[in-house]
Amino acid sequence: MGVMMDVFCKSLGPEYIFNWDATQYEVNPKGNLRVLVVDDDTEDSPVTVESEGGLSYFIKHFHLHNADGTIAPPVYILAYDSMDAESLIVKKVPGMGYNNDIAWICFTKTRAGNTAFFTWYIREVILPFVTAIRNLCEAAIPVSRFKRPFLYCDGENKQISVIQTPDVLNLLSEAGVDVAKTPASCSGILQASDVSNAFKAIKTRLKNLNDESGLGETQLLVLRSTLATMPGFTAPKKKSIIAAFQKVVFAVKNSVKPETIQAGFSRTGQYPVDFQRTLSVSTYRYSTRDLKQIRAAFPRLRQCMAEKSQISEEIMDSLGIINVANKAKN
Repeated sequence: MGVMMDVFCKSLGPEYIFNWDATQYEVNPKGNLRVLVVDDDTEDSPVTVESEGGLSYFIKHFHLHNADGTIAPPVYILAYDSMDAESLIVKKVPGMGYNNDIAWICFTKTRAGNTAFFTWYIREVILPFVTAIRNLCEAAIPVSRFKRPFLYCDGENKQISVIQTPDVLNLLSEAGVDVAKTPASCSGILQASDVSNAFKAIKTRLKNLNDESGLGETQLLVLRSTLATMPGFTAPKKKSIIAAFQKVVFAVKNSVKPETIQAGFSRTGQYPVDFQRTLSVSTYRYSTRDLKQIRAAFPRLRQCMAEKSQISEEIMDSLGIINVANKAKN
């Protein structure tokens, strides 16, 4: 990751370095259905004890931002079991985003999304956001038009498979945008949203909310009218969804700040680009010898990344760089 950032981002300003990530929130709104249990095993025993838990609702949140701390409209995904596996429903909601801008609510069969969702997300959210920022930069500094925005995400299989389709690759190529993924199992230490504690701040706030709501009358009307067209949701489920959104939107709006996002990029060495800092976030404790070997190999690693946009295991082995995954197994 450190080599990749050095090759593609060393000459870029923070406006041109983008990351997107996703998390999910578990919400058990006030007044939601409770789980009732009995206090013994006899078949005819009455329900006498109410559990501490409840039937929670899950909302997935896709978060896109750049190293300058500019944040795209939030995208929320809800599971709708009655849908076909590759169907997608999208609703644009005014006033539900940051600074009362727009937000998007998407429905797919599961919260994992599908091909239709990721194609829509890249086409309708990522590229317009990147293009708008690029246009602002070029207007202020004309030489910016010679630079290519750089985006990275984790290696979640569904989104990577969509990025690799010819249609999406053509879209990205025409937009003059480079896209990469983090190394396997490194999202928690390299994704700016995770490292900056943006997601943690939202979840902490969610736990401490009472009756606060992030939805006004317009947002409630859009949400209710949308759910009214979905017979697969029961009335109690619709009520739970609305109550969950009231809390999640309030927490998101009041937790994510530009300086928080900027801190995530800085801590990982992604802006300002700093190979040594990126190396330092590894959970593996390199020996002095290991670090010396990596630093000595850096020019060759950089050359390989610049020429092939990746570094193979064979190259790493030939340069004597320790295989951390194999070391952990042993």
